[in-house]
Amino acid sequence: MDTVRINEKDNVCVNLRTGHKIALCDIPKGTDIIKYGYPIGCATENIKEGDPVHSHNMKTKLGEILSYEYTPDYTELCPKEPFTINAFVRENGDIGIRNDIWIVPTVGCVNSIAKQLAEKTGAICFSHPFGCSLLGDDM
Repeated sequence: MDTVRINEKDNVCVNLRTGHKIALCDIPKGTDIIKYGYPIGCATENIKEGDPVHSHNMKTKLGEILSYEYTPDYTELCPKEPFTINAFVRENGDIGIRNDIWIVPTVGCVNSIAKQLAEKTGAICFSHPFGCSLLGDDM
């Protein structure tokens, strides 16, 4: 099983094939589950080294509010003609300014936003394969 420890402070590693958390050491009940160097949950029972860590033996540390709603507050930008543009002219007369734009989310919870941006702009989206706590809807 190929795993990766994301941060030296983590007491769980991640199975690269499944994205599941695995205990790197014994984790006593009530102890923080550390991933990305920060607590993402709390052990609800004693967890042995090598055991999977998920909703059956941990609870979230998000507090009482377990859902959120995305309500952006923004003003639509008005396109303006550029005075100059650094570009090259292609053989067909079109201009080019870059080959690719990549959108690389660092957490799974923004994948849908990143995909929408890519669709609207022609960028390439590389979705993040896992969530943070992998609890609730992430299961």
